[in-house]
Amino acid sequence: MNISHKNKRTINTIIALLLILIIIFSKPAGAVIVELGMDNLDGLEVGQSGYFYFNITIGGNEKIPIANFSIEGLPYINGSPDGTLLFNLSDTGTTVGNNVTKGNYVIELIKTYGWTGSDSSGSGYLDNNDTPPYLGNGTEYQFDGYGYGYGYGYANYNQYTQLAYKIYINTTGATAQTYNVIGKVNTGDSNKPDFSTSTTPFQLNSAGGFTQPSVPAGLTNTIGNYWVNYTWIAGTSGGITDSYNVKLNTNWTNGTKTTFINTSVGSGGWANIEVWAYNKTGNGNLSMDCASDRVQAPEIPDITSSTPASPVTDLEGATRTFNISINQTVNVSWLFNGSQVHTDITTDQADYTFTNAKRGVWNVSAVVSNKNGTNMKTWIWNVLPCGSVSVQLKDEITKRPIKRATVLIINESTGETFNAQTTGYKGRYFVLSIAPGNYTINATANKYLWNNKTSVKILAKKMTRSNLVLTPDIVKLDVKSKHGYHKLAVGSAFLGDHVEFDLRAINYGINASFEAINSSTDALVKFNGSTDPFGFSLDHTDDKDFNVTVNSSEPGIYPVIIRVKNGTAKSDFVLTLSVIRNQTGNTIVGGNHKIDKGNGTNVNRSVLENAIVQSGAVIDNSTLKNSTVEKNATVEGNSFIQDSIVKGERTCISGDSVIDPSIVDNSTVDSSTVTDSHLVNSAVTNSVISNITTNGSTINGVTIDSDHNILFTDAKVIADGNGSTMILKNANTKVVIYGITFTGFYADTLLEDLVIKQTDNKRFNKSQLQSMDASDMLKCYLTVNFTQNALLNITETGINPDGKGTGEIANSQMISNFLYIQHNVSDAAVQNATLRIYYDASSLTYDDVFIYHYNKSAKTWVKCTSIDSGKFAAMDWVEIEPGHFSSFILTGITAPGDSGSSRRSGGSTISSNIFTKSTPTEISTPKSTAKPLQTEELTGVGSQPETGSTDDTLISDDVEDEGGMSGWLILLLFVGIAGIIAIIFVVMRKKKEDEEESGQIME
Repeated sequence: MNISHKNKRTINTIIALLLILIIIFSKPAGAVIVELGMDNLDGLEVGQSGYFYFNITIGGNEKIPIANFSIEGLPYINGSPDGTLLFNLSDTGTTVGNNVTKGNYVIELIKTYGWTGSDSSGSGYLDNNDTPPYLGNGTEYQFDGYGYGYGYGYANYNQYTQLAYKIYINTTGATAQTYNVIGKVNTGDSNKPDFSTSTTPFQLNSAGGFTQPSVPAGLTNTIGNYWVNYTWIAGTSGGITDSYNVKLNTNWTNGTKTTFINTSVGSGGWANIEVWAYNKTGNGNLSMDCASDRVQAPEIPDITSSTPASPVTDLEGATRTFNISINQTVNVSWLFNGSQVHTDITTDQADYTFTNAKRGVWNVSAVVSNKNGTNMKTWIWNVLPCGSVSVQLKDEITKRPIKRATVLIINESTGETFNAQTTGYKGRYFVLSIAPGNYTINATANKYLWNNKTSVKILAKKMTRSNLVLTPDIVKLDVKSKHGYHKLAVGSAFLGDHVEFDLRAINYGINASFEAINSSTDALVKFNGSTDPFGFSLDHTDDKDFNVTVNSSEPGIYPVIIRVKNGTAKSDFVLTLSVIRNQTGNTIVGGNHKIDKGNGTNVNRSVLENAIVQSGAVIDNSTLKNSTVEKNATVEGNSFIQDSIVKGERTCISGDSVIDPSIVDNSTVDSSTVTDSHLVNSAVTNSVISNITTNGSTINGVTIDSDHNILFTDAKVIADGNGSTMILKNANTKVVIYGITFTGFYADTLLEDLVIKQTDNKRFNKSQLQSMDASDMLKCYLTVNFTQNALLNITETGINPDGKGTGEIANSQMISNFLYIQHNVSDAAVQNATLRIYYDASSLTYDDVFIYHYNKSAKTWVKCTSIDSGKFAAMDWVEIEPGHFSSFILTGITAPGDSGSSRRSGGSTISSNIFTKSTPTEISTPKSTAKPLQTEELTGVGSQPETGSTDDTLISDDVEDEGGMSGWLILLLFVGIAGIIAIIFVVMRKKKEDEEESGQIME
């Protein structure tokens, strides 16, 4: 085979590289190899003689300077007074057999090999290979001047340098002990002062055969939880140590050759140790003394106190706090049935609260730990089944539900008062979880007597129902007019005559004596024509008619308060506005008034005090006080306007009406009292309203004495057969109450059935899974994680606020009212929401129970997927994971043709709650009673959320993410697009074929 010159050169280069790699990666040894052999000296007695070897090897690629040789760590004797034997290369020269004496030492050169030197730069290495030529590798040390060794870049196999010395020693004067010896080749160069051996020991024993070992050295301890570990080493100043005798506390361990011992001493326990060295020569010898130590193991954390005492007994649904105190700073891990649920860091006191406990027997543990150890406290927690109770309060006289009544349930055995709450508009009170036993129900309300005579027996897993009546404890005082009896009226008379009122007092309370009291000092007031004190007695539900007259010698407006009062200060009062006017013309009181006589403005036979009449307004036989009437408005028929603005050409106030203080704009008010309201394009007839805003609405024959603002838009409001306020069916009607906007009334609805109960606003922090517990109020509980700070409340309503009933849900019956959940952020911010709804299934016969939510975009009810179901106390429950919040209902689904259980929408309140499935959960924010959303928390009635709205704004309308095209429309769109694509493809292909055909013809 012919190989070119170039290929040969390449092969040679590769071989050279391989050789270099072999050299580099061969096993390393000590740099400029220096060795000691001390075997002959080990075990000598003081006074005896022996020898040891000192060898030096310089690799073929090394050349180092040699200043002298030193052997360190030898006995302090003649020749090595400080333990170091020092000699020079020149002391023996390079002739084998030469020797030199230094005190007790004789140094003999016994071998040389390849000894060479030169006056040029050289180097020594960190490591050397252990086979000839002992090439150095690794870190290189450069030297200048005369040096020994070949120092070749590529040394042959036999090109290296060696010296070997045999050094004799007479140990006379030495101390018996263990010596640790190091041999050095000193270079005299600060760059690398020496090349040395590792430490090589030998034992020198006492003269005359004395073999007593030295005391063990280096006794140290390591301590931990419950234990102590000891280690030691042999002493160096005596005979050889063959074994050890160890005493730990009261226990001996003899003849052990190990140099450690471990022991468990318990928390805060003590370890006392003695370690004796033993030499087995002859009859054996112990060391003159022992190494000893005494140490205490750490004291593990002690749980000094804990509450409650175990075992713990509670009822399902209970909240329970467990507490511990510790005598050290620790970390605390709380475990529930072995699973960690919470951790407290760096504390000496910790507690953890579970809520909504589930029935069963549970283990609750607190594990405390720090560097000193671990301790644990465990409670056995028995959670027993409980019952439920439902109470409804009604007025004894009217038989109507009593709202805002306070209900107390008292355990007759323990005296414990349970769950004081107030009733909603339907007069209902509900407790989801209560211990079985006998209870007394105490209830009262403002202007009612206490009812504390009702006893109930509550059974586990059962619903106990009780209906209570409360006896009114009030006196009702009405003013009689041609329109009937009212709470407020205005009377007027000409100067010299008196204003007369016919009053009626009705006692709805206990039998009592009464006295009529007048508050006015500016007018003469008489009762039944006499100025004498006036009193009377009334039995329960009796009434009394009497006459009151008011007179004054000066024209003016005289407010007179007539109060009927009994001995227990239970009273009602009527404000009667008495007006004394001039015989003819108008009566002007004070000088602060303005009448614009142009533009058709006219004031006739009226009383004005601080009033403005302008822009075509007409005032006839009426009274204005601190008010403005303008823009062609009319006030007539003995009406009274106080602290108000009346305007608009369509406005007419008539029929003894009272406006105080309000705004009436292009509206009519006839025989009515309007206070704290704003009427726009509306009509109010034979009614008493307060705190009402209307737009395009009519109100007839009702009393609405609201403590919060109600907005009516395009509404028709009348009284039903029982005198209750009713909103008539109308798809265009909108009512805003308690921050909830009701749109599109699909049925005649009582005003009191709109908002039945409502929670307070609860703040949810950004990116935190939190809960809202309304289990005993609305029987609902939800958890949700908002991606931004949010406010949320829950309302029970009698109709769907979004304007559609449940008739479209086939074979279904509503089990309870609507549940409306609103918040002030977008639906996209809702994450990980869970809602559990509870219901009383004891009287239901439905095949299935489902939760539905209303999709406002699609304007339809959508069935939610149930993720779980079960029982709690006397209630069943269904659980869902809603993607957003709107209106929810609980429905019972019957089989086709099965009538199911007939229930109307105004039935028992909806009930919902979330409880842990396997473990109790952390305590939630305390429950709060219902109240309206505050005006300052609203962006505006019925407003939609604005981009970047503040976290403290709770809106009345939400925006749904659902909806869109139906499935068949999407399918048609898809088919149409596919058809168009197919047509384009056919046309283009045909065009190509035509072009190809045309090309062939042209060819």
